[in-house]
Amino acid sequence: MPRNNADRIRELNEQYEDALFRLVMNDAAEKEGKLLFEENERLKDDPANLPSQKDVDRFAGLVDLHLKTAEKTEEIIAHQEYLQGRPQLCWP
Repeated sequence: MPRNNADRIRELNEQYEDALFRLVMNDAAEKEGKLLFEENERLKDDPANLPSQKDVDRFAGLVDLHLKTAEKTEEIIAHQEYLQGRPQLCWP
């Protein structure tokens, strides 16, 4: 079914507007990204934004605790798997 010329022109205009909008949004996103990157660099260089030694020590302690807990959990699971694989002793 052939389309008339007005429908084709309307469709091409919609495609053009969509493409133009995508280009504008891409340009805006690039500019915003550049501004955010520059702000991030400024903030990284400011010592006031670094965590205190107390916070670093607390974080390191939490990580150590988590790792020790994970190791214990793995040991318990391995022991349970070992016990499940052993033959059961039957006592009369």
